[in-house]
Amino acid sequence: MEPVYKIQILEQEEIAEDVFYIKLEHPKGVSGTFIPGQLLALSYTPGSTVRYYSIASGNCEDFWGILYNRVSDGGLTPRLSGLRKGDSLYTSLPFGDFLSVKAPMVWIATGTGIAPFHSMVQSGKALEDTILVHGARQKKDFYFYENFLKIMDRRYIACSSLLEQHGFYSGRLSKYLKEDFSFAQCPEETCFYLCGSSSMIVDIRDLLLSKGVEFDKIICEIYF
Repeated sequence: MEPVYKIQILEQEEIAEDVFYIKLEHPKGVSGTFIPGQLLALSYTPGSTVRYYSIASGNCEDFWGILYNRVSDGGLTPRLSGLRKGDSLYTSLPFGDFLSVKAPMVWIATGTGIAPFHSMVQSGKALEDTILVHGARQKKDFYFYENFLKIMDRRYIACSSLLEQHGFYSGRLSKYLKEDFSFAQCPEETCFYLCGSSSMIVDIRDLLLSKGVEFDKIICEIYF
């Protein structure tokens, strides 16, 4: 999908150091509907560097929300982070197949890889048998923490090896899955969704396979 639709920035906020949440208008004359888990291709101008971002907003909201890290030598984010309300950039229509299913789900994310799961939560996809495991370092890095806690309660597990306080699992995400997550209690049809860096995807996929999770029950999305 190519970013051929010119749109305007509705709002942009730096929610943590070098981490931004930007709200984009829907292209004029085009439906803004999408399936939670889909992504957008963005570019600053036609023909310039294209980058891909999962939509982080709900599918009933009147904007597309994008969560991203500003990378100093990145092809898009240094300029993207400088845009303000009324500025423009180019987008594709939503696409992708990192989509939830009507089965028990375990969502696993690190850092800004939490974006598609926030979209799913905001769109009412966090069913009673859905569990979210999020790994990050500092409390400020648990984006949308309060919202996840409010909606998912104990089904939201925030893992950090640096935090020892109420509301957080003390240890890395991999430690929680290896030592404390009860795979035996997961129904056979449970699907595991992974979103984060490529190294995280490989490590956690291997861990899940070692725990007996079938390969086709592991759905992955690399989030840069």
